[in-house]
Amino acid sequence: MTSNMLTRLGRAAGAGLSLLLVSGCIQLLPDSQPANIYRLGHEATPSAETAEVGEVILIERPGAPRALAGNRIATVGSDGELAYISGANWISPAPDLLQELLLDTVDRELPGYLATRPGDGVSSRFTLRVDMRHFEAVYDEGQGRAPQARVTLRARLVDSDTHSMVGVTTVSGSARAGANRQTEIVEAFSQAAGAAAAELAQWTRAHLSRLEDEAGPQG
Repeated sequence: MTSNMLTRLGRAAGAGLSLLLVSGCIQLLPDSQPANIYRLGHEATPSAETAEVGEVILIERPGAPRALAGNRIATVGSDGELAYISGANWISPAPDLLQELLLDTVDRELPGYLATRPGDGVSSRFTLRVDMRHFEAVYDEGQGRAPQARVTLRARLVDSDTHSMVGVTTVSGSARAGANRQTEIVEAFSQAAGAAAAELAQWTRAHLSRLEDEAGPQG
């Protein structure tokens, strides 16, 4: 994934990172300077010709622990403490970014299916419910080294017709940042989240294909 997939607004990033350590309760202190704003870079939604027809999959807004539910970019130090990158924010809360990524990935990876969100008001047989377990850059090689972005998602695929759980899975993705700088860390997040979303889309496709095979040809 190239750096031109990153959308960056605001002031230019500095060469280093300043981490706002969090202990006890999560305190989101105001920044003294405007923050750089980032979004996850990922492939665009397919054209309308490939996405307009098909069975609907509802993708709910992912659940997340409070520390990961905002627009701060989270990190974990070698001591296990949660921190946020100072002077850098996601353009939207992380669960919203992840939902958009899942919508685009399912549209791209599941021909014959169309991903929607609850706000679209479209009825659907299948619902994908996701929880964010990890969405952090981990300084596993020391505070001054390039961190590894890690994304872990737990997902449930629900069939509303039968009121049953089709399947449950946990998927993950990781990517090492090219350097200990904001843009490189955001790109690593994009790669890790994209890998997790692709794995989840493939898992969903396999389960839906199995259901189609069990149902047999439709008269």
